[in-house]
Amino acid sequence: MSENIFNDRPHKNEKADSIAYVKTLIEKARDEERTDDIPKLEKLIQMLNTTKYGLVWEEHAEKVEEEMKTKIPVFVEDENKKINDNPWSENYNFLLEGDNLHSLHLLEKTHLGKIDVIYIDPPYNTGTKEGAFRYNDKLVLNDDTYIHSKWLSFMHSRLKIAERLLSNNGVLFLHIDENEFAQIKLLLDEIFGKGAFVENLIWNKRVPKNDKGIGAIHEYVLIYTKNSKNEFMVEKEGLENIFSLVDEAKKAGKTPLEAQNLLKGFYRENELPRAITLYNNVDNNFRIYGKINMSWPNANTFGPRYDVLHPKTAKPVKVPARGWRWRYETLEDALKGEFQELEDGSYLQGRIWYAKDENTQISSVNYLEETNRMLLRSIVSLKSDGSLELEKLGFKKNDFAYAKPVTLAKELLESITFNNLDATILDFFAGSGTTGQAVTELNAEDGGTRKFILATNNENNIAEEVTYERMKRISTGTEKYEAHSLNLKYFKTDFVIKKEFPDVSLEYELLKYVTPLVELEFAVDITNPKVQIVLNEEQLESLINNKQLISNSTIFMHPDVFRDGKQNQILQDLQIRVQEIPNYFFGMELWTK
Repeated sequence: MSENIFNDRPHKNEKADSIAYVKTLIEKARDEERTDDIPKLEKLIQMLNTTKYGLVWEEHAEKVEEEMKTKIPVFVEDENKKINDNPWSENYNFLLEGDNLHSLHLLEKTHLGKIDVIYIDPPYNTGTKEGAFRYNDKLVLNDDTYIHSKWLSFMHSRLKIAERLLSNNGVLFLHIDENEFAQIKLLLDEIFGKGAFVENLIWNKRVPKNDKGIGAIHEYVLIYTKNSKNEFMVEKEGLENIFSLVDEAKKAGKTPLEAQNLLKGFYRENELPRAITLYNNVDNNFRIYGKINMSWPNANTFGPRYDVLHPKTAKPVKVPARGWRWRYETLEDALKGEFQELEDGSYLQGRIWYAKDENTQISSVNYLEETNRMLLRSIVSLKSDGSLELEKLGFKKNDFAYAKPVTLAKELLESITFNNLDATILDFFAGSGTTGQAVTELNAEDGGTRKFILATNNENNIAEEVTYERMKRISTGTEKYEAHSLNLKYFKTDFVIKKEFPDVSLEYELLKYVTPLVELEFAVDITNPKVQIVLNEEQLESLINNKQLISNSTIFMHPDVFRDGKQNQILQDLQIRVQEIPNYFFGMELWTK
């Protein structure tokens, strides 16, 4: 039995024949007075008349999803695995051990609409033991008739939650290869909406894989966003060398034109993107600039037309066929500034370049020093050296065979968080912990305070012996790797069995597990004296009576705790911020007992 991935529309005759046959069944039901069957058969005709296009598959129930009907997942901290390099900082990262569907279910309580970036590398579903994924505790291999359906069911339940976790500006990066590319693209379009698709980024790994008679050197990174106005900007490489070349030419007594010729020669000898080589001119102050076309850019409309006088001939310069890009008022502002007569006979007036005479249209001017970023390109060439990066941290070469390179993760994450240095980044297929290392290194490089949440199961002890151990070695450093400070808390998934706690006792039992959720939502550590959790009036009274409150601190308080006027005044005098513990943490579980 083969598996249909796409819902192919039946041939017109087949469809018509099917509808005609169902109509005969309706007539027969009427004759036999089987009135209950008629609405069902009419519904079937309606379904046959519906034209569909999209992704359909045989949905499979997942054990972990079924178990949550009777077992409530909760987090329990492994305090022995806490990393606290910055005790003065209240910001924490988190490693969540357990099935990632359980972790996502709990994150939905703490981070609904709050995640800035999701960066995931799910199983590629190759169907071989090396690249297989585990579904309901069994490896799914090529001989499984429902290999694609099981994978899609697995991904669908997780990506639905992921979409809800993303903020209004949120972005998803998803690694994939050709085994499931077509399917996951349609699934993402369905969950996020086609308008959320940004790009299918091609990762050129440079190292060819030759198992199909061709040197395959690429994989994909699908990018989706909640905000269509998001721009993915990366730093231009090699700027330091470019500025140094012109600066050295100036020190050597060369003219701006000679420096310009050296710059153009440098560009010819080095393969650099257009976003850099566009800046191939040098003004009289040895500033590098590029010329931007001033023609109206839209081929279907026209821009404004007006005369611009040449500074030397005083005659109107050539007007573009479809008019100017700018309004006249914008041009007037751009003309304010220094006037320069350049060595090649052209002119600069403010931010406007003129040719030698009026026969050439003007250009606007941008300076390289002011544009140090460019759009992320859809092809990224970076060697697949994730395993080598793990070796620097003291792991053996084969401890984790398919680790993604930190350099790639950093480039993609930085492209969307360079102007949001406090971003929260989630990876719920954390694997070896590449995302955690990438975020930590980015913060060290640009002073950011980004936070990461890593979720992974502990199959073959990966969470403890690879993911966590990697974070620990990043913190302490090795002979080949400089230490990078970080704060981390390690949570494990546990369960509360509903039937063991009837009536109100279930609420009291779940209150025991509120603390990890508070810490996770607000990225704090409650062992910090400046952070307190109060679940009842007795706790609050004890803190006040024993003078354990600290000024300028935060108390996370259960919404049912009553405070009298005197207590409120004490909290106000000490400038203590009271943050109400969300009553939605376990609300759904209580309502559906």
